[in-house]
Amino acid sequence: MEYNKENVKKLFGIIKNLKADKGGTDLYRPLSHIFKNQVYDNINIGKHIFLLTDGEIEDKEKTLNLIGNYSSKFVLHSLGIGGCDLDLIKRSAIMGNENSFFINNFENLNSTVINALEGADNLMSCYFEIYK
Repeated sequence: MEYNKENVKKLFGIIKNLKADKGGTDLYRPLSHIFKNQVYDNINIGKHIFLLTDGEIEDKEKTLNLIGNYSSKFVLHSLGIGGCDLDLIKRSAIMGNENSFFINNFENLNSTVINALEGADNLMSCYFEIYK
């Protein structure tokens, strides 16, 4: 989706309805799909990924290594929600060359995500991909 107010509003509606079971989320496959998708090779602007997670994932080290391997092509912003794995959030942001954010109070979710989007370096255009 192209980055504009209407699409951001739609994205927040999708995010609001997401449910997490706090355990075993597979981040490796969707991140690998994004990183390896050649369509992004032709985009000559900063490529930013915003990762929102409770931090309870499968294969943490494998996922962190993947982020590090593609850090020259993508910038990863890591947003930890609730009682997340702080180590995962901090390390993924460091390996992804950007910031980490922690959201303990869900009332601050919208403002934190908006601040992260606005603070992204060279964010001229943003595309959201929903991985299924």
